[in-house]
Amino acid sequence: MPSYTLYLDESGQVDYPKFNAQQPILGVGGIALMDEDKETVEQAIGRFRTKDDWKWLGDSTLRYSDIVSGKVQFNRLKDRTRLRTFLSQLYIETLSQIDFKSFVGCIDKPRYLREYGTRPIDRFLPQDPHLVAFSFVIERFVTFLEQNSSTGKVIYEHRDPWRNAYLQWEYVKMHVSGTQYLRRSQFNRVLPSWVEFVPKARRLVGLELADLIVGPTNRKVAAPETEMIEWDAVKKTLWRGSNPSAPGQMGLKVFPGNLGKELLAGSDE
Repeated sequence: MPSYTLYLDESGQVDYPKFNAQQPILGVGGIALMDEDKETVEQAIGRFRTKDDWKWLGDSTLRYSDIVSGKVQFNRLKDRTRLRTFLSQLYIETLSQIDFKSFVGCIDKPRYLREYGTRPIDRFLPQDPHLVAFSFVIERFVTFLEQNSSTGKVIYEHRDPWRNAYLQWEYVKMHVSGTQYLRRSQFNRVLPSWVEFVPKARRLVGLELADLIVGPTNRKVAAPETEMIEWDAVKKTLWRGSNPSAPGQMGLKVFPGNLGKELLAGSDE
């Protein structure tokens, strides 16, 4: 039976109900990678790093926000032409050739706070937007595993002990009580009852790719009209289930609203 690991990261401000107008979207997401494909992915990213134009990368962590802002070791990418070439080779020539599926849950925080404030949405969803986005992603991963007759596990980038425990608590609740759309038995059948939290310093390629997926997705959700080379690649990796019109069978969920479906409309599987 195939086994997948879901590598997760986040983008945006997670503190709630604090709101930073410069970070209106909170995203949780990443990639589902078949365990037997991990070495192939590491080799693909390694080949990108050793291209003549990018050898200066060394073993620097590929962090999307630093890449597009030209921060720290990516200051050479402040030249917009060079940045465009970098993104094209990373996303179109490299990531598009790797076999994985992406899952992202985004919360439109201004709209969320207007519509729900600090009260619970309903008896199924948690109150905190960070946990809401996380639960959307886990639900979809479970459906993906079921449709592929597979099992899996979840690795999330380590933050701090309290935040890790907060996410673990929500994850366990799904195993104990299920959700609006999935029974607890469905979670327990395909996933273990714990999340593994790993610091970025351990340099797991799956966590690097998670950052490279959730970052541009967040940016696109915040400004849907923006043309982005990286989004053109990312949207093709976002999972579409066997019945995309059914709840929980699209790899991008934007809440509140239907922007996720709109952004994926017409995209190739």
